[in-house]
Amino acid sequence: MRLKVICLFSGTGGMDIGVTKAGFENVCAIESDLHCAATLRRNPPRTAVWQVDIRAIDPKLALDTLGLAKQDIALLHGGPPC
Repeated sequence: MRLKVICLFSGTGGMDIGVTKAGFENVCAIESDLHCAATLRRNPPRTAVWQVDIRAIDPKLALDTLGLAKQDIALLHGGPPC
C-alpha cells in the first residue's frame, strides 16, 4: 500500500509527479487557478482535484469528503506562490 498525500498549491502537478515517483499516492490536489486545475484533471492518476482557495477549506470536512482520517495522510506538500 502506498502512503497517501495531499498537495496544496498544486499548479500543473510538477511536484505531484515527483512525489508519485517517490512512491506516494496523491489523493487530492488543491489549486485555485482555473487553467492549472483543468490541466491537473487531464493528467491522471488523480483521485480528486479541487479548484478552491485553501483558506476556504475546513481540514476536517476535507478529510471526511475524501473518506480519510488524519492519520491516513503521510505527507502534505505544496508549492506556495512566490
